[in-house]
Amino acid sequence: MLDSMIHSTLGKFLSTWTAASLMVLLFPSISIAGKKEQYQVNQGESKTTGQDKVAAKNKATGRPRLLVVGIFPPSFEKNVDPKVGMRLAGDLERELSSSSKLDLFPNKRVDAALTEIDPAQVAAKELNKISKEVDRGKKLLDDLKLEDAIAAFNAAIEGYKKNLVYMKDYTPLVQALLQLSVAYFRIGEDEKGQKYLTQVLCLNPDLTLKEGEFPEIFQRIFDQVKKKALQGPKGSINIASSPPFSEIYLNGKKRGVTPLLVRDLIKGRYFLRVDKQGYKPYNSEIEVGDKEGELVQVNLEPEPRVVKYNKKAVFKELGKFAANQNWGSEFKKKAGLTAGWLGIDFMVFGLMVVGDEYEMTTFLYRTSDGAMLALPTIKMDYQLLNAAIELYKLSEVISEKITFFPDNPPPLVKVKPIEKEFGMVVAPPPPNPVVTGPGTGSTGTGIVVPGGPGKGKIGTEKEWYQKWWVWTLIAVGAGAVAGAGVGTYFLLKPSPKPSASVNWPGP
Repeated sequence: MLDSMIHSTLGKFLSTWTAASLMVLLFPSISIAGKKEQYQVNQGESKTTGQDKVAAKNKATGRPRLLVVGIFPPSFEKNVDPKVGMRLAGDLERELSSSSKLDLFPNKRVDAALTEIDPAQVAAKELNKISKEVDRGKKLLDDLKLEDAIAAFNAAIEGYKKNLVYMKDYTPLVQALLQLSVAYFRIGEDEKGQKYLTQVLCLNPDLTLKEGEFPEIFQRIFDQVKKKALQGPKGSINIASSPPFSEIYLNGKKRGVTPLLVRDLIKGRYFLRVDKQGYKPYNSEIEVGDKEGELVQVNLEPEPRVVKYNKKAVFKELGKFAANQNWGSEFKKKAGLTAGWLGIDFMVFGLMVVGDEYEMTTFLYRTSDGAMLALPTIKMDYQLLNAAIELYKLSEVISEKITFFPDNPPPLVKVKPIEKEFGMVVAPPPPNPVVTGPGTGSTGTGIVVPGGPGKGKIGTEKEWYQKWWVWTLIAVGAGAVAGAGVGTYFLLKPSPKPSASVNWPGP
């Protein structure tokens, strides 16, 4: 009996272990899901696309905001593949993202943050949302939830008023006002219902309701209000402006230029727009009442001259300035603009040259006053095997210098080319055959020239059968198969039948 239990238990354990091993092989992401989620949380950043002040602080943390602009080969350096700098800049960002002394603005977000947004596109999206709010109000009205319907229509009308300049015609506004009028009549507030019907007729005096579109009683009320408005006394307004000869738009339709007397207007509320090139447009709601030719004086404000920049082009220029080590007034101007658009307090620039190994000098730029600080040069082998530890040390230095940035940084010393033997970089023969790639090239004599032709990663590459993960997978797979076999054996092996012996007493 005990032997049978052991066989069964051991078989189940090995089967479970085998299944778990196969799960790891088939779904390796399961084991790192928690770490991945944690990394995504740590990488979170604000969605703010710009700030008015250069030294803007992150509102959530109060920490300075830093951008790694890039790591570039100087203009004189022809043996460093730019992809090496891109890789190292990304690795440096990952190290800085865990710092508690700063907030990192990821370089990959710069392009989206500097994309110019067309106000008309924004307005189109907003108008679409407003239209859905009107539809929601109609449903509430059909369900006799009148107070909620009134709130929805009022919200939609206010939204339309804010976007009138982007509306080709005011028909959506007219429809919302009609629905609002219906809602007020249905709750017994006839005075408000007539008020909004009058505004509808001010917007479109020729409006005729389609048969069956509204309740019959509302149709009769509309016809009565329209007859009274059209046959009753009219009003007029006299529109003047400074400067004169400004264009006048009344309810979205051009009426002429100032000064202008507009006659035969149904008494009620109108939307007035006065516009002139070089001045801020004037928008307002006005009331046309009993007073004949009431003066509306509009004083336009000059529109400040704004120099428009291609923001993405300005940001790309920063890399050129860095490559040429031109840290002068033009660089500071473009860096200041970029910092203002993105809300950046500090920028990091790296310059990489090559000798017997890679040498990278990093510069920390404070955007508030244009101060630049050179940080210690770090050295990395061609395979970048020590890059992780060097970049970690550099990230610690950057975090410290941001907190304690010197008042008077020492003068900058230009990065110079490293003397090379026979015009090439001499390096020890690699332990394994060199695979040429974007970051490396091989002369076949132990001389490694960064930036050589080919495909692959930076530095030497091992054959596939020499890589640790291949043998790890083989070992786990072999263990899984062996476990499956042993488990199957114990599960299928028949358990020994129980037996008993009886010793009878002898004669």
